[in-house]
Amino acid sequence: MKKYGFYGWEQANVPAVTDCYRGIITPKDLYGALSEIWCEQTCAPRMRGAWTKENRTLGQCSITAFLAQDIFGGKVYGIPRPGGNYHCYNVVGDCCFDLTSEQFGGEKLVYENNPEQFREVHFAKEEKRLRYEYLKSALAKRGEDKSMGLVKGIHHVSMKCAGQQEFEKTVHFYCDVIGLRRVKSWENGVMLDTGDGFVEIFSDGTTRPEQGCIRHFAFAADDVDACADAVSAAGYEILIEPKDIVLDSMPARIAFCRGPLGEEIEFFCEREGRE
Repeated sequence: MKKYGFYGWEQANVPAVTDCYRGIITPKDLYGALSEIWCEQTCAPRMRGAWTKENRTLGQCSITAFLAQDIFGGKVYGIPRPGGNYHCYNVVGDCCFDLTSEQFGGEKLVYENNPEQFREVHFAKEEKRLRYEYLKSALAKRGEDKSMGLVKGIHHVSMKCAGQQEFEKTVHFYCDVIGLRRVKSWENGVMLDTGDGFVEIFSDGTTRPEQGCIRHFAFAADDVDACADAVSAAGYEILIEPKDIVLDSMPARIAFCRGPLGEEIEFFCEREGRE
């Protein structure tokens, strides 16, 4: 599993309540995207002299927390700081996370019994509102289609099961074994969310087609070994055990399994850095 430096990252899996920002599914995705956007311009003016790329979360707390609230809902709370200021963080249900906590280094912050913060109060300061708008615009621009022509990406993979029993087994595999989320259901099918696309499963197939020109499909994963362990524990065949590879100087870790319909599934984790 990929590790992050911000407070609460281990439980930061709450889903986005809007699809306005492409690729932002959980707070971890937002942290990754903002790590490329936070800059001296988005830093609070009083802290800009100390801002560096190494301490990129410095002075970014309130505008980041309210942008996270836009995407994930919940409430924003503030930890009292010297000078009458507040350090802002997010709480969504039982999930508490602070995307900008790294600016405090080893200082231990208290994330309980703090006052709720409101954007109307914070954005009464025009400079802060403008920094928030800049951050929001930069995040939206980052997710825009970048010269991909007529096609923006792969929306879904579709499969047909030969009857209700096979359908239920297949849905169980994708939902309960590898953890996809059911987002739509209809009389003879379901659509499951992979995080950056969908798997569509129908129950009204009559025969099992032979393997065609498509060899397999791959899921992006943070922990390939955990995926393989879950599949194996559920009784499915592992075709290729987890291993490290290099594709054109790009290091990655992969594993393959066979799904309930005979489909070949790859779990793929691109490593940081290039060789």
